[in-house]
Amino acid sequence: MNQHYLSCARDIHQTVRRLQERITGQFIRGGKEAAGKALADLTMPQCNALLALRDHVELTIKDFAERLHVSAPSASVMADKLVEMGMVERRPNPADRRAVLISVSPYGMEVINEVESELFSTLVSIMERLGEEKSRQWRELYESIGEILAEDEASNALAASQSAAEGDTE
Repeated sequence: MNQHYLSCARDIHQTVRRLQERITGQFIRGGKEAAGKALADLTMPQCNALLALRDHVELTIKDFAERLHVSAPSASVMADKLVEMGMVERRPNPADRRAVLISVSPYGMEVINEVESELFSTLVSIMERLGEEKSRQWRELYESIGEILAEDEASNALAASQSAAEGDTE
């Protein structure tokens, strides 16, 4: 392994972890209480679940679990709690009667907007201190990383479907 890249990876990981801790800490320490009752009742995993669901519009429980990197039963419990809170809606899956589809409710979208406002305030503050040019460069770098990750995900999905198809023909 290239030592230069390994050293860079360590530095980036440490900075990303510190940034995540700052954002999460700010949210937990009081930002969510200041934003209202809905946020006070949400846990950080529930916030992440809402954001993941919003980004994919509508998901099966299985797909929801994959996005959250948890088991399907754990995702089902999370979805049930968010439905109970009025933040997520559930409907039958027309393609599979045994499955359901979940999506963010209008109320859940309002809460997501509040969550993002709280979560992103730290990033906005950092970007203001960096200035416009460095903020633009940071965004471009993350867009490039996002493209690489999307390529990897598409490649992995293709490999998984080919593997499944080979299993069906055996």
